[in-house]
Amino acid sequence: TLAANSQLKQPLGSAVDASVTMQLIARSRADTINVHPSRYPAEQRIQVNAMDLQWPTGAIKVAQEMPDGSMAISRQTELSGVSANGQAFTTIPSRSDVDVTKVLEGIEQKGTDEIQLNWALTINNRESQPITLLLEEQLDPRWAIEKATGDWQRTGGLIYREIRIDADSSEQVELQVRGPFSPQD
Repeated sequence: TLAANSQLKQPLGSAVDASVTMQLIARSRADTINVHPSRYPAEQRIQVNAMDLQWPTGAIKVAQEMPDGSMAISRQTELSGVSANGQAFTTIPSRSDVDVTKVLEGIEQKGTDEIQLNWALTINNRESQPITLLLEEQLDPRWAIEKATGDWQRTGGLIYREIRIDADSSEQVELQVRGPFSPQD
């Protein structure tokens, strides 16, 4: 019998081989006014392929082998539900020296009930090798991209694009979005 609000740790059996894809991502929100520059580190998204559809969602810890052979355990994170194509996702802090600085360069009134937000994103890669970063911005579905550097894609309330940054360098991306004055929370 377990006490209320307690947890039981139980091994799920023998280890299961899985195909894993890892990607650096940086996530923010493009439809919210933030007049102060914000800096956020890249994170590591882990996509587990061909998982059993019965795999449980919920809290997990990720162990990563370090160059010296030791194992590092990440903070607790969440595993997504398994999609119809057998993929599940989790995100953990990255050990890379990659970050994004986001600055609101302008706010323009468009008509009586819309505004345009003009963003500058500076991607900094302080690593000794080139990286590919996935930029993700939450964007209320009522909002539109007015102008942007690069090829942004949209899925529902998320816009995204990949960018490759050379070693020890920075790239700047412009993003202009337009929508109702009061975005949904």
